[in-house]
Amino acid sequence: MTGVSTDIGTSFVRPAGRVGDVLSARTVLTGMGKQLAYTRTDFMNAQGDLVAYGCMSGPVGSFDSRNLTRSI
Repeated sequence: MTGVSTDIGTSFVRPAGRVGDVLSARTVLTGMGKQLAYTRTDFMNAQGDLVAYGCMSGPVGSFDSRNLTRSI
């Protein structure tokens, strides 16, 4: 199945820092049905404070489980 996201949202909680500061992100699969998957991503600053989060729902397709955790 291919398709586009059915819902995307982002909330900015506090300033993330300055240019050059490092942020980390953690994505969790919060639910999965037959046709849609739901995820939430939290963005934290170097001190571990939540600075932003986003939610997305989109179509379920084939995936490679080796790519579920990725560092960038």
